[in-house]
Amino acid sequence: MVFLSEESLPRRTGVGLGTGWLGRLTLCLALFAALTVSAVQAQTITTPTLGKGTSEEPYQINKLGHLAWLSAQAALTTNTACYKMTANIDASATANWNVDVIATPALKHGFTPIGNTATPFLGTF
Repeated sequence: MVFLSEESLPRRTGVGLGTGWLGRLTLCLALFAALTVSAVQAQTITTPTLGKGTSEEPYQINKLGHLAWLSAQAALTTNTACYKMTANIDASATANWNVDVIATPALKHGFTPIGNTATPFLGTF
């Protein structure tokens, strides 16, 4: 993120935000949006390149991004694919995923579960 001073911005004619209440409100909203996006820390989903999802050739899960992908796949109620974990995965970074910045204090929900009561995991792991 880059913040520019007012002096470094090109001067334009016409209606601008200026230094009035509208300009300050716009700046506050922009900063809030930028901080919210940086606080969320989205999951990086990586599709496994090995395996076909069959019992003979299960998807090979060996990265944190693969687990995030599996979590997204589990949300599909018709997903009955097969998966195999082929390496130890350090998931400690997921503690800061899915932050609810509206809550006070902010709640960190962490890793999105692989399946839940609404969309249970139907595959084979």
